[in-house]
Amino acid sequence: MCNFYSFKRLFLEKIKKEFWKKIEIIPLQLGGKLCSKAENVMKECRSDVENIEKLYPKLRFLWSELECQVQAIEKLGEFAAKQNGILLQFYDQELSTIIEKLDSTLDGLHVKYVDSTIRENAIVIEQLNRGNNSNTLGVELGLDFDIKDNNNKLKDISEKVSLYDYVEEQGIQELKLKTQEEVMAIQRHYNTSSKIIENINNELKKLDEILMSNNISLEESGVDFSHEKYSILEQETQNMAETLESLARHYDQVTAALKAFQSHSNAKSMLDISVLEKDTDIIPTIVQELQEGLQFIDSTHFEKDSAMVDRLLDELLNLNLWYEEFSKAYDHMIIEIDRRHKVKEQHEKMAEEYLNKLEGLYIEEMQQRDSFFGNYGRYLPIDLYGTRLPVLSPKALSEAQENLQKYKERISKS
Repeated sequence: MCNFYSFKRLFLEKIKKEFWKKIEIIPLQLGGKLCSKAENVMKECRSDVENIEKLYPKLRFLWSELECQVQAIEKLGEFAAKQNGILLQFYDQELSTIIEKLDSTLDGLHVKYVDSTIRENAIVIEQLNRGNNSNTLGVELGLDFDIKDNNNKLKDISEKVSLYDYVEEQGIQELKLKTQEEVMAIQRHYNTSSKIIENINNELKKLDEILMSNNISLEESGVDFSHEKYSILEQETQNMAETLESLARHYDQVTAALKAFQSHSNAKSMLDISVLEKDTDIIPTIVQELQEGLQFIDSTHFEKDSAMVDRLLDELLNLNLWYEEFSKAYDHMIIEIDRRHKVKEQHEKMAEEYLNKLEGLYIEEMQQRDSFFGNYGRYLPIDLYGTRLPVLSPKALSEAQENLQKYKERISKS
């Protein structure tokens, strides 16, 4: 009986010893696994820190460039807004002024009527030209001309009562509309650029929100930031190692250390570089959008459209000057017609005077010839006195004058 109790006691002590041995070994094994896992996490963190040290200068550079680009965009936007306002105001005023001048000029042409004699003369000229062209070409080519177009042209001439009837109204209206459309195009381009600047600012705000929500600031040292997080994890791992050593001494300490470790088990989340990696992918896109927006705003759209508007305004201005000159030219034409009539009358008067004078000279000449023929013609043979006048030599003329003078002297002495 005594041996039975002794055996029972020894058996229970052995079971108890094995039980407590397993109780101590299981936490130690679990703690070892956790420390091993913590060491792996530390290796990953060390790799992450190295990646951060590589990525951070790029992020700093991109962030710095981003700030510069944003500042440039904002300044460019303010300048564009100011310049666009000035430009549109200038074009609106310039366009209104030119159109007002042009309308005033055209109104003047409305009330400036073509003189009826000028219109009648134009119809006569057109009829003569039509008759000459149709007859000549018809005979040469053997064609029968349809005079419908010519009749329409004569009708058009007869219906053109004022100078405005000679104006191409459709072309003027098209030029006005085209100029107004180009001015509106400048406004549309400005609105588009304003939307791009607004989108850029929105993207920048989103980036700021991402950084703030993850407690990331690119204004502070990235190396200090990463090393600080790494030091925290390293210290935590050291604490875990010390806790593991204490497991051999006391189970409660192992349990407490295990709970403490479990409360920090997701150590990698203390330094989550996925946000930085994500931001690294986002920032080049935003910078590209900034550059595209800047290129768009700084492109030749405004210059091109401004040049187009300037050209159209010049055309309108030149058109106004043209029709002003047209009105003046008509007045000068009236003066020129009157001048030509006066010159014609003067020439006709002079011609009549010359004809009368020539007629008198002709009569005088005939009298001289009849007198010569009556006095001396019968004494001259036909071979010497003909209708064709010879060219006399100075010697012959001088001798004849001397002989006649001697003849007169002799007659006077006798």
